Amino acid sequence: MTSNSNQDPDAPFRESRLQQILEVTLDGIFDWNIVSGECYYSSQFYSMLGYPDGAFPAHVDSWRERVHPDDLLRAEHLLALHLADANFPYRVEFRMRQKDGSWKWVLARGKVVEFTPDGSPRRMIGTHIDISERKSAQDRYQQLFENLTTGFALHEAILDESGKMVDYRFLEVNPAYEKLTGLKASEILGRTVLEILPELEPYWVEMFAKVVQSGEPLQYENFTAPLDRWYETWAYRPSPGLFAVIVTEITERKLTERKILELNESLERRVVERTHELRTALDELESFSYTVSHDLRAPLRAIDGFSLALLEEAAEILDPQSKSFLQRIRSASTRMARLIDDLLTLSRSNRTSLQKQSIDASEVAREILDSLRSQNPSRNVVAAVEPGIRLHADPVLLRSILENLLGNAWKYTDHIGQGHIFMTSESVDGRIWIRIADNGIGFDMDHAEKLFGTFQRLHADPRFEGTGIGLATVKKLVERHGGAVTGEGVPDQGASFRFTLDPLPSA
Repeated sequence: MTSNSNQDPDAPFRESRLQQILEVTLDGIFDWNIVSGECYYSSQFYSMLGYPDGAFPAHVDSWRERVHPDDLLRAEHLLALHLADANFPYRVEFRMRQKDGSWKWVLARGKVVEFTPDGSPRRMIGTHIDISERKSAQDRYQQLFENLTTGFALHEAILDESGKMVDYRFLEVNPAYEKLTGLKASEILGRTVLEILPELEPYWVEMFAKVVQSGEPLQYENFTAPLDRWYETWAYRPSPGLFAVIVTEITERKLTERKILELNESLERRVVERTHELRTALDELESFSYTVSHDLRAPLRAIDGFSLALLEEAAEILDPQSKSFLQRIRSASTRMARLIDDLLTLSRSNRTSLQKQSIDASEVAREILDSLRSQNPSRNVVAAVEPGIRLHADPVLLRSILENLLGNAWKYTDHIGQGHIFMTSESVDGRIWIRIADNGIGFDMDHAEKLFGTFQRLHADPRFEGTGIGLATVKKLVERHGGAVTGEGVPDQGASFRFTLDPLPSA
C-alpha cells in the first residue's frame, strides 16, 4: 500500500485500523498500484484460491494468469472502461484457477482511489468475493428454466403518463415459450409485444395490467389471433413493474371442445327435429287408430248381428254344420273386436300422461280377482294376495297391468283341477318388486324372448284365447313408470311374472 504518513500524522493510525479490518473481513482484498503493476493481496484472497498467504507474487500479472482464458478479455475490457472513466463502475464475474487446478467463480468490484498529477489513475482498491455456490444455484435454475415443458416469460410493464399499463417488454423467455408461441428469443427480447404483434387483442394487456397493479396472480384461457393459438396462462408479479407468465398451449383441447359443442348442438337440433317428427307420427297413428277402430267396428257389428239373426230366424232349416259355421263367424268377429280394443290400449299406453299417487295395489288385485270369479263362478281357484302392498303409480295404468297379469294367471289355470294364484312383494335394493305366480300350464323358457313382443303367443292351444298384445302392453306401461318386468315359466308347472314401477338406475 502507498502511504502519506509523512504529511498526515494520523495516517499510521488509519493504516493500522485498515489492516485490522482487512484481517477480519471474509472478502479477498486487493490494492493495486496501476503504474508499477504491484498488488497487495489480503490473506483471504490467497485462502479463497486455496493458497497460503503470499504463495504467488503480488503483481497484476499473477492475477491475469489465474483468470479463466474465456473470461479474461471481458474482465480486462470492463477494467479498461473503469480506468478510462472512474464513474463507470467496475463489477465483473469470472472464474479463477485454484491451487488444485479447479475453477472458482468470483465477483470482482473495485474503484480508482488515487490519480497522478496529470489525472491518470494511479491506485485502485477492491474485493474478490467467492460466488461459486450462487453460480451453481443459477446454473441449476438455468437448466430447469431451459428444460421446462411449459413456457415461461418475464416482462416489464410499460406505463403511460397517467400510470396506466399500455404495453409490455420481453425481458426473458425459455425455450418452451419459443416453441409454444413460435416467437424467437433473439427476435423479441428487449422489444414490446405491440411492436412484435401489433394486432394483439387488447385483453392480453388488460389482464396483465390487473396483475401488475394488484399483485394478485391470475389464471385464464385466451385466444391469440395473430398466432392462431389458444393458451392457458398463469400470471404473477415477482416484483413491482414486472410480471411473469407460465404458458401452456391448449389449442388442440379447445378445438376438441368446440367440436364436441358443435356436435352437441347438432344432436340437440336433430333430437328436436326427430321429436317433432315422432310427435307428428304418433298423432297421425292415434288418428289412424281411432279411424280404423271406428271403420272396423261397424262391419264387425254387422257381421256379428247378421250371423246371430240368421241363427235365430233360420235355426229350424239350418243343418248342424251351417250353424257351426255361423258360430265360428261370430267368434271370429268377437276376437277381432277384442284385438282392436287391445291395439287401442297398446297405442294409448305411450300417450297417456302419468298421474302418480299412492295406491293400495293389494286392494286393486282383489277387485280384479273378484270380478274374474263372478264371470266364472264354476272355476275352482285359490287366490292369495299379500295385504298392504302400496305402490306409487298411475291408478289407471296400474289396474291395466294387474288385469293383464292376473287375467293371464286365471286363464292359464283353467284346465287343471285346482288353480293357485299368488301375488306377493319383496324389496330389493330399495325398490318394491311385485310377483304374480300361478300353477298353470307355464311355458318353455327357450321361447322367453317372445314373451313381451306384440302378437307373440307362446300357446297355440285354441282353449286359451288371446291376441298376443297383453304382455306387450304390460311391458310398455311398466316402462312408462321407469320400471322393468320379467317372466319365468316351466311347462305344466306354472309361470311367474315380476315387475317394479320404481325407476331403475340408469346404465
